[in-house]
Amino acid sequence: MLNLLIREDRHWLRREYLLRFALVVTFFIGATLFIWGVVISSLYIQLRVEEGIVKSELEAIKNSSDSQSLKELTDLNKNVGDKFKEINILNFTQEDIIREIILNNREGINISLISNTFDDEEKKYFARIEMRGVANTRSDLVEYQQSLESSELFNVVDIPFSSFAQNSEIPFTVNITSVELNEYFKEQDEK
Repeated sequence: MLNLLIREDRHWLRREYLLRFALVVTFFIGATLFIWGVVISSLYIQLRVEEGIVKSELEAIKNSSDSQSLKELTDLNKNVGDKFKEINILNFTQEDIIREIILNNREGINISLISNTFDDEEKKYFARIEMRGVANTRSDLVEYQQSLESSELFNVVDIPFSSFAQNSEIPFTVNITSVELNEYFKEQDEK
């Protein structure tokens, strides 16, 4: 049938068929891309919605009282374990340190405050003691300082120089650092 047409009409018809074919292919590719775009977009939206639901459920579980109770119990168990380790390490009590201070007390020294803290340096325990009081005379204060320094328990006994300025009724502050306490009391137990 194509041979029955004039040459120019044949070229025009062939071009028309090619143009239609290109239009159909373009429409098919466009329609396919549009459908895939809709499918992928809907899957993306569905995944985002499900992600939001999962996050909210996880947050609800995390904030639930059972989860918080479990976390509190875990922390409490850890704290109790740490305290038991300390109890097993410490070979002394606060009373032992206070007893040593009282044994060194002299007549003429009135102590009004004893404050102590414990420092833990790599499982070695040191006591930091601060005492406040009033000494009747300067010589009583000097004797008290010498008495504390002669104790094997105390490493550093520091009375500020300003405390020796008055002659009588001298308010004073004593800062004491102990030796390593576990070793000291272990030696005392062995004696």
